[in-house]
Amino acid sequence: MRISSVLCIWKFPKGNVWLGKHRLVPPQGQGAKASEFKRLIREYENMKILAKPYLTEAEESCQPDWSTAQKQLARHEAMRLNMKDMRHQTMEDHFFYLTRGKRFV
Repeated sequence: MRISSVLCIWKFPKGNVWLGKHRLVPPQGQGAKASEFKRLIREYENMKILAKPYLTEAEESCQPDWSTAQKQLARHEAMRLNMKDMRHQTMEDHFFYLTRGKRFV
């Protein structure tokens, strides 16, 4: 009942929708018209480009070569599975190759 009473009260907007303090349509200046015109031109250029695609239908329908991607994925998966079997390594063992050539005189 409350919503119907509100709808009955606020049926029409106050005053003129084009003029005054309670206007519903904001005024459009020269900047708004120019930006809208630029947007329309950009949209027209985009549609013109999309109408004539660079790739032909034959080029577009070909399948990409997935063999290298599958090899990389298999290598990555094998490395991930191999990580479980790797032994723990201390920092001393990790950086041992840096001290290999040291000579104390």
